[in-house]
Amino acid sequence: MTQLQFNLDLDLLKESVINSNLDMVIKSAIVLVINEVMENKRDNYLRAASFERSPDRRDYRNGYYERELILGIGN
Repeated sequence: MTQLQFNLDLDLLKESVINSNLDMVIKSAIVLVINEVMENKRDNYLRAASFERSPDRRDYRNGYYERELILGIGN
C-alpha cells in the first residue's frame, strides 16, 4: 500500500475553510492530493527524492511549472 506524507499549515487551512465557499476548499484539497501523488510517483520511478544523489537513481528531473487545475465540481 502506498503511503503519502505531506505537511499542512492547519491555521491557514482553518482560515481558508472559514473564509471561503466549500467548492474552493474542495478544489484546493483535491489539488494538494493530486500534487502529492504525482511527486510520490515521480520519486518512486526515479528511485531518489528531489535533490537527492543516489547510485540507484534511474533518471533526472526536468522541473515543472504551476498550472491551474480546472475541475467540473459545483456550479
